[in-house]
Amino acid sequence: MILTTPAFSAIKKTYPDAELHVLCSKANESVLNNNPFVDEVLIYDKKFFSTLSLAIKLRSKYEIHFDPKDHYSSESSFFALTSNAVKKYGYIKKSSSNFNHPVNQHLKNIHFSTIIKKQLECMGVNINDDLPKPELFPSQESIKYVNDHLKLLGSDFNVINISASKEIKMWPVDNWIELINDDIFKSENLVLSYAPSEKDKASDILSACENLIEFKSRSLEDVFALVKASKAVITIDTALVHIGAAFNKPILTLFGGPDKEYVKWKAISDIEVTIESHGNKVSSIMVNDVINAWKDLLSKIQWSMMISPKKLSFDFSKNSIQE
Repeated sequence: MILTTPAFSAIKKTYPDAELHVLCSKANESVLNNNPFVDEVLIYDKKFFSTLSLAIKLRSKYEIHFDPKDHYSSESSFFALTSNAVKKYGYIKKSSSNFNHPVNQHLKNIHFSTIIKKQLECMGVNINDDLPKPELFPSQESIKYVNDHLKLLGSDFNVINISASKEIKMWPVDNWIELINDDIFKSENLVLSYAPSEKDKASDILSACENLIEFKSRSLEDVFALVKASKAVITIDTALVHIGAAFNKPILTLFGGPDKEYVKWKAISDIEVTIESHGNKVSSIMVNDVINAWKDLLSKIQWSMMISPKKLSFDFSKNSIQE
């Protein structure tokens, strides 16, 4: 969902008078909070009565029903069948598909952001960037929460995220401790971000690292605000990679998985370094490799500021990279 967000402003630019409703899972609802281009969010939670209610809602008079998936989905087909839209754009598996307008069905070995861009073109919506960055809007309350908790640091801190959706993407606690205690980070302010499910691991890391500050996020919006206020991000492969891209933060990613997954989900910040694991497990990445990658990221930041100081500069008062 995070990488889909550039679609919403692009659609509103093409159809400024249209009302835009977005259908998503409950888990993705918070990604759309405060988005000025989305008029209504429709939640699909896979429960019978709420799905029935959603189906009735989709019988309303929509002009366009658009599903950008680049593969067949039974759920997408069901919602296309339910929808009363005049034009239904989506992946057509058979001639009797519930969609009546095809999206591009042959998009391989490209980034997901480019997939969204290409699919939008099928209904006459264009995005100029080849890799459109996500568009996220943290609430003012979340921005205040971050500022209140980290006000002594200002914008002079880096975020370290230890959480991922799958155990295979996790990096060992001992590795994090060794990395954070390395001399290269002695003069850095580091803020630890983690999911509530990783509380025990976070506690072990915090107790072993003196130069680390804990950040307890209450919601995904708090994480948006935290990343927006930071200098740079170190993270394993998870949503934080794309949150960092939304605010164009320099980012170091520990990535595990096949090459085709890397191509589809890699970091798209202007300044980024990725370490790919040997095999699918991130745990195979060595601490020294991450230290060297961090040095490489710092060099890229310095180099970008030297070669184009007027075009790219850090504006800490606005917590962003300005062009």
